[in-house]
Amino acid sequence: MLLWVGVVCSVVGNLLNGVSFQVQRYAHVHNERNVSYLKLPLWWVGLVCMVSGETGNFIAYGVAPASLVAPIGAIAVILNAMLSHLVLRESGSCKSYAGAVCALSGTILVILSAPTRPTSSDDSQIYSDVVSWQGLAFLLVSGAGAVFMANLFNAGYAEGLAKRHVVCYISVCCLAGAVSVVSVKVVSTALSQAVAGDSSMLANAWLECTLLVGMIVSTFTQVAYFNLALMHFGASKVVPVYFVMHTLTSVAAGMLVFEETAFDPVVQKAILFVLGLLLAFVGVYLSNSNASEDDRVCYELNCDEQEETAMCLPMEDG
Repeated sequence: MLLWVGVVCSVVGNLLNGVSFQVQRYAHVHNERNVSYLKLPLWWVGLVCMVSGETGNFIAYGVAPASLVAPIGAIAVILNAMLSHLVLRESGSCKSYAGAVCALSGTILVILSAPTRPTSSDDSQIYSDVVSWQGLAFLLVSGAGAVFMANLFNAGYAEGLAKRHVVCYISVCCLAGAVSVVSVKVVSTALSQAVAGDSSMLANAWLECTLLVGMIVSTFTQVAYFNLALMHFGASKVVPVYFVMHTLTSVAAGMLVFEETAFDPVVQKAILFVLGLLLAFVGVYLSNSNASEDDRVCYELNCDEQEETAMCLPMEDG
């Protein structure tokens, strides 16, 4: 029963996330005064939607496997593609609609075949999973990778590369997101257990506080670099790349850190899970394959720090 509560929370959360992506992109595109996006009321509306959506995902991570919650993000991608046609006037195609069907079918397969923790494990073992060598290694590699790449782009060494390839900014988002997934899983599980009357997981206050700080810092990092990506690239290009990379890092976190590797029956569920991931990825690609570099014009702007940024606007047909 709790598993389906997590699924519902994740679905609702990702619907709100899909709305937030478009609202924030719309704010960037129509920023005619070229002011900081923090001064745009519409951007804050998008942020509220994003926070609400991530709250749903936060609850979901507490009662469902991370390798199940992450792929449900395909819903946000499909909603993003639909709203891109309606809000940003991007043209639709049979390919994009076929992609929507593939992504939704893949998401359903993932939900029905997602791996879980072994039956011999319980929630109290989550702490030992995090402080195990593979858990600490995963957190250190993800956190150090995010810091290294962020400094690389901020220092200007690879700024031009980041403005040409969307994967650069999204890599920082997803590495920080890997830390966030682990932190959210532990904190939300502890809180859900406490609400149920079992406060034993709150005994390790030092670990919870550390992970809570990590969750906050990594979340702000994701928001910052996700908006940098939206400022330089269209939402129909940013969101699918983010979904694929975030799903891969989240599934890796679930399997490597929390040992979410139990398929029952093994062969059938494992095949369906992999097939579902592939269908979701293919669907996301098809739904957003119309976005290209030739469909937008980049206007060079100066930000408050007198650094160059780019605002990408969709070209009008004809």
